[in-house]
Amino acid sequence: MHANYVEAFVHSDGFGMRRITPMMQLMQSGELRLENQRWRVEDVQMIGIAKHDPPVVHQGGLLKFQHGEQSPAFLPEAAQRPLNAQEVEAVRRLQAGERIVSLPASNALSAAGPIRATADCLRCHQSRKEGDLLGAFVYTLRPVTKP
Repeated sequence: MHANYVEAFVHSDGFGMRRITPMMQLMQSGELRLENQRWRVEDVQMIGIAKHDPPVVHQGGLLKFQHGEQSPAFLPEAAQRPLNAQEVEAVRRLQAGERIVSLPASNALSAAGPIRATADCLRCHQSRKEGDLLGAFVYTLRPVTKP
């Protein structure tokens, strides 16, 4: 699932709305089965690392972490907050090479997955190298209760 979200973010055409639309489509159809329970992706937030020191969490849904070449007036004001202790630990573990990190959550599943630099990413993130951790997606999944 995480690979599909990163693929949609990194390889979609353009920036802004055109970049985010494939991720929103994934979120609308994002169900998976774990241990005979169906789960639905309820929320995706992004931890911004590449352009933020210290890292921040972009909140408020997928449209709030658009980026690209549009004028600042086009992009919505992103709601940001500092990382909490669990997110700091998740970033540390992702930087150490873990592929997915589970996060504590009540009545839900929550996990963080890395966004690592690819050759495509390096066109804009020129101070980085392939494989560097540019950010992470934090997923909240809830059980599907309807048949």
